[in-house]
Amino acid sequence: MKALLRFCAVVALLVLAQPVLADDDVEAASWDLLRPTVLATWPHDPSSFTQGLLWHEGYLYESIGLYGHSALRQVELESGTVVWDAVREQEREISLRHLQLFAEGLALADGRLYQLTWRAGFAIRYNLEFFTEGAELEYDSLPYEGEGWGLCYDGEALVMSNGSATLVRRDPQDFSLLEELPVTLDGAPLGEFVSHDEEVLPLSDMEEGRVYAQLELLNELECVDGLVYANVWLSDLILVIDGTSGEVRSIIDASGLLSAEAQADADVLNGIAWLPQRETFVLTGKLWPTLFEVQFLPVDGEAADDT
Repeated sequence: MKALLRFCAVVALLVLAQPVLADDDVEAASWDLLRPTVLATWPHDPSSFTQGLLWHEGYLYESIGLYGHSALRQVELESGTVVWDAVREQEREISLRHLQLFAEGLALADGRLYQLTWRAGFAIRYNLEFFTEGAELEYDSLPYEGEGWGLCYDGEALVMSNGSATLVRRDPQDFSLLEELPVTLDGAPLGEFVSHDEEVLPLSDMEEGRVYAQLELLNELECVDGLVYANVWLSDLILVIDGTSGEVRSIIDASGLLSAEAQADADVLNGIAWLPQRETFVLTGKLWPTLFEVQFLPVDGEAADDT
């Protein structure tokens, strides 16, 4: 399945690049270039096709994708294992396998978890209390149009991506559309930019015979203090987007986290969780064996204002 997804992506998009940004390009740009500094590493289930990740009260909550394998899990950070007690082992991992859904992004709002689906056209809303002893599982579905990719909560609305250069804000009560937020870079639409060979380039500078990563493929999201951190699909880039204006404030080059040996069996970087008490982020990817606890620092090594 992993090979099929990658093949389709290459044919359709011609974007099999893992870009690293050149420091010289940052001087003339309106955004900062950041890189993660690894503070700790933790084990991660290498069979987990991670689509959404968040942190709440000492646990990670993870949305797992792929048809026939999709699930919602409560995970212990230090061990990487799914948390349950012996009596409710089968219930602690909410299984979507029998529904034949492809799970996507995940967000927490007002005590409820929201899990997107890729092409089913609805989100699933769960009661968070399910993960405490004695609570019953309650959930409902919330319809939307188009594909679902990433999701986060900015304190007022759910912010959603669909693989395009536009984010949308939705009402947590009924998932209705509140606002569309086009993402821009240096004042231009994000869809006008690609990345190749340590450079962010406009489409007009693309050369025949090279492969490029398209910056508009916004995937998993994390909302932090008015900013939206967005994985860029098929790359090691994370965009830091102003949640009000849509302007890219920083670009994070997260390449090189995995060893070459681990990368051979892994898929793309995908999964960002903010740990507010530690003021750190946790990064992982689809089929990655490791969770990375990091801070994002600018290329000159100074502390970044955005984090």
